[in-house]
Amino acid sequence: MMDARLLWAFFRPSAWGRRAQDLVRVLSAHAFGTRHPLFVQFLVTARCNLACTYCELPPMRFAEMTDAEVSGVLDDLCAAGMRKVSFTGGEPLLRAALPAWIRQVQARGVFANVITNGWFLEERAEDLRGADLVVVSVDGREEAHDAVRGPGSHARALRGIEALRRVGVRVMTSTVLHRGTVDDIAYIVDLARHSGAVAIFQPVEFAPGCTPAAAADLVLPPDDLRAAYGRLLDFKRAGAPLAYSKWFLERAVRGERPRQCRMAGRLFCSVLPDGRVVPCNVLLGLATADGFLDARQGGVREAMRRMPRFECGGCAAGYQPLDAMLRWRLWELR
Repeated sequence: MMDARLLWAFFRPSAWGRRAQDLVRVLSAHAFGTRHPLFVQFLVTARCNLACTYCELPPMRFAEMTDAEVSGVLDDLCAAGMRKVSFTGGEPLLRAALPAWIRQVQARGVFANVITNGWFLEERAEDLRGADLVVVSVDGREEAHDAVRGPGSHARALRGIEALRRVGVRVMTSTVLHRGTVDDIAYIVDLARHSGAVAIFQPVEFAPGCTPAAAADLVLPPDDLRAAYGRLLDFKRAGAPLAYSKWFLERAVRGERPRQCRMAGRLFCSVLPDGRVVPCNVLLGLATADGFLDARQGGVREAMRRMPRFECGGCAAGYQPLDAMLRWRLWELR
């Protein structure tokens, strides 16, 4: 099931007035194709202290908004109806203003989470004390993790998780599933259990123009990927803290392609470090295309309204329970 704190943030009685407004926006998006930034991935930087093999950002170069400009775009997003924001990158903790941005949106009733490689968490955990959720990348055991992320990164991520626990922050582990990590599923599930975390697994998917060529060698063959989903389904049935539903995993075992994020560009969007608004940060290849507007020039609503149409067959990078709710497919949450 979806994280209980996120559900409470959306359905507590004090939020019912806003939820009614959100319901109208969701219905409008389905019926008329209108666009509202309810859920936002905000890439506050493309810089990162690591250089992961499968990351698409290193060869890309983005101008970076100032702290004040990021704050202004966040105000605009809140005014446009944003309800959840994921601060990501790059490595978002390279931006010193991150704690202030979290407080800024939370003061407007927005659920704020951070997606991090974990390198700086041990020293910065206190800064994130108020975050609603912190997602930490852990790609299997130390050998597998460090092979793609860099020496020492596994140990620092685990120490960071412990530091977050000490200050009372909810944690989710995020594991990139590939040839080097597929045998470490049980390790990650055990880590999540003992850390009080929820685990999510995202397979490497090669997309020309969006994924580095080196990542192609990490992609799991279809039979191996289905077998991996089968192990995850067994753990889910046994009560393991996995973010995906049994409904989703059952279909993944059968080889059905995920159909997530179908509301990208309609009910959620990504803001790039230079201020441009795109449907999805996974499709960073779109960043070189014309037509995507800077949120600082004309505002977020106008940037979404004029966003070029795009087609996506779905991928495994989204958060399936949230997508199921947006598409009114609540049976997918079981």
